[in-house]
This record gives sequence, C-alpha cells and structure tokens, in this order.
Amino acid sequence: MPYTFDATTDFFTSIDEIDILLAFANDNDNVDKRNLFLKLSIVSLVTKLQIYIEKVLDEYIYRIINSGIKSNCVSIHMRMNSLQLSVLENNIFDKLTKHKNFSQDKLDRIIAYVNSIDYVLDDEKIIGENFKFRTQFSLGKTGKNELVQLFRQIDGNEHCFNEIEVDGEAIDFNSLDTLLQLRHSVVHRDAFSGTDVTVAGHRDFCKKLAKFIDNYLREKLKSCIEI
Repeated sequence: MPYTFDATTDFFTSIDEIDILLAFANDNDNVDKRNLFLKLSIVSLVTKLQIYIEKVLDEYIYRIINSGIKSNCVSIHMRMNSLQLSVLENNIFDKLTKHKNFSQDKLDRIIAYVNSIDYVLDDEKIIGENFKFRTQFSLGKTGKNELVQLFRQIDGNEHCFNEIEVDGEAIDFNSLDTLLQLRHSVVHRDAFSGTDVTVAGHRDFCKKLAKFIDNYLREKLKSCIEI
C-alpha cells in the first residue's frame, strides 16, 4: 500500500522485525528465553513508534518549508507556534530589556531577528528555514499527551486522536498508555506478564496508528500544498 510519507513506508518495513521476535518467542520452549524475546518485542515496538512519529513530523514540516508556500497558507496557530518557539530559542528580547549597552551590532541582530519572523508580519511572505516546528519528543517524555502536543502545533486541535478510525475500524488511542506502561515495566523492572498475543495486539495498534497519522498529515498538507 502506498503511503504519503517515506517515514510511514519505512515504519511498516521496520515493524516486520517484531514478527521475527515473536516467531523466536513462539519457537522457544525455554520460558525465560521466550519471555526475553517478548520483552525485546515490546521495547523495540515502542522505540520504532517513537522514531516514526518524529521522522514523519520532520518530513511533514520539510515539505511545507520547501514548497514555496506563503505564510497565509498555514494556520494562524502554526504561525504563532513558530513565533513562540523562535522567541524561546533566541531569547533576544529578554536580552534587550535586561542590558543597556546598546550598539550597532545589537541593533543589527535585532533587525535580523525581526526579518527572520516576517512570516508573522506579512501573509505574502514565503515560509522558509526560519519557520519553527517541534518534531522531537521532550527528553524523557514520550507519552500520549506529549504526542497530542506535537500534533497540536498544526492547528491547535487537542482532540485529533479522539474517535479515530482506520479502514472503518475504531482505534482506542488509550491503548498507547497501556503499551508505554508495558515498556516501562520491562525497562525499569525487567517485568512482563503478557504473551505473544499481547505483543501482536500492540503491534497491530501501532500499525493502525501509523496509518491514521499518515492520512491525517496528508489531509493537512493538502490544505496548503499540492501532493
């Protein structure tokens, strides 16, 4: 099946490794070894999903930045989000208010910074490399709420994962919490009480979630560029 984003195609290729680990688990009569493969499956599955989300968002914003579209083609929320990230990153106005040693160099830096955020000032400005968009999870925070906040940058929608469907089948987004809790138990307590059926169920959930994300971002791209 063709996907909009290369990241999605790569994800479905990489997730085949989960099936290999499950096969090793099922073919092993030693309980400890079987559990080892199941634990590896859970950790690997979460890692692949998190890598996918960051890569697909990287690809999404790359297409926007490199499509030559005007500022008014993206949502006001996305523009203001970019401005917020830019201000936090540069901290230039904070420096201006705290220091009184003004110079031509400081003025030039202020002017350069204001010019770098001209997508906020002018609807006709072409979005370029200065446009900010967070694609990475915060360090140590990879949960459901963090995922929602990454996608919220697009148009401020905090409910994009509510009542989601793929191929006419509903997906329980809360399953992500269960998966992350399983991974946490394996990593921090070396404990896992599930079976191959448990892992297979979470594998299928991740596949459906990836398909939803690919479709969702495709629709968002269609609203501002031709794809």
